[in-house]
Amino acid sequence: MSDNLSDSVSDLNNLAQHVGRPASDSWPISEMLFDLEVPVSVSFGRTKLTLRDLLDLSLDSLIELDRNIHDPVEILANDRVIARGEVVAVDGNYGVRILEVVDSGRSSASHRDLRASAELEGAKR
Repeated sequence: MSDNLSDSVSDLNNLAQHVGRPASDSWPISEMLFDLEVPVSVSFGRTKLTLRDLLDLSLDSLIELDRNIHDPVEILANDRVIARGEVVAVDGNYGVRILEVVDSGRSSASHRDLRASAELEGAKR
């Protein structure tokens, strides 16, 4: 595990104590981060409409999107594309099967280091 990552987790624990949220041994800051809820949405496509066309929309209007029906949909977290997939049915609801995870510029090793740090802190309890 990277020393910088351990230092960062320690800094986050210290910060949490200063903002009134104690990061105790029973609930370290890294575990708090993993429990944060992040809005996730799925994008089927996009288009641009003139204001006139937008105001003319009514029941049964069709809006053509910029994607082919066979193109993968985008999965977004905090308005950033994190993956692409295909639409599936899951117990009568829509679902998305992940086909590709988008590289965010951060190495997957740093994500593994953060998770390992959280597990290490949990094991110390």
